Amino acid sequence: MADKKPEMPSIPGISCKSFYSRTPLQVRGRTALMETARRGLVALVRLILQKGGKPNSLDKQRQNAAQFTAAGGFLQVLWVLSAYQADWSLVNLKRKSALHTSAAGGHTECCQFLAQRGCSPKLINKGGFVPYQLAKIHRHKVAMLELQKAE
Repeated sequence: MADKKPEMPSIPGISCKSFYSRTPLQVRGRTALMETARRGLVALVRLILQKGGKPNSLDKQRQNAAQFTAAGGFLQVLWVLSAYQADWSLVNLKRKSALHTSAAGGHTECCQFLAQRGCSPKLINKGGFVPYQLAKIHRHKVAMLELQKAE
């Protein structure tokens, strides 16, 4: 009998062939936590964090798990990241915070959550926009109202 290499657990949309081959994630500099957070997989995010995953790790674009989560509008994942001391003030290379990505997507509950945890609604990104303006550009009226309250 030939010895088999252990296979990586199947995660939808994440192409890691085995524990020995993680090239697809390394190309972008993303961690498994970032990819699972981006997909809103709450239980898997919690498991990775319990096993020592770092919530504030940055990829090559200086994005973190919180920014991917906010872009998808996954409030439950934000709660889990919060329990593991995620830094809400981190910005990517375009100076976008998690609040910017949440506002652009119109994720009102995420905007409220992030503003309550100190994510600045007055931070200007490289395009010259604050989160409120991004919500306005994308016509997310409810998110606009929430961001007005936060300012």
